[in-house]
Amino acid sequence: MAAVAVLQDAEFWVGAALLIFVGILVWAKAPAMAARVLDARGVRVRSHLDEARRLREEAQALLAEITRRHAESEQAAEEMLKTARADAERLQLAQADDASGP
Repeated sequence: MAAVAVLQDAEFWVGAALLIFVGILVWAKAPAMAARVLDARGVRVRSHLDEARRLREEAQALLAEITRRHAESEQAAEEMLKTARADAERLQLAQADDASGP
């Protein structure tokens, strides 16, 4: 009677079906397939991270180059301005000398 009661219990059949399902998965080597898929995805993620790191380093190098060029341009502009002011002052003095000369 106890055996018949167990066979009529829904929890018994759910447990049995679960064991059968897990057995089929192991027999079909599903865990190995899942591991291969995850490994492949890990390799793909690693390559994306390496590419992102390389792009970041390249961007930092470009930023440093642009910053250096900007500083050089600022310095050149300052020198041009200084030269222009000196030329303007020299021209003013020359005009003043010409006006008071003869």
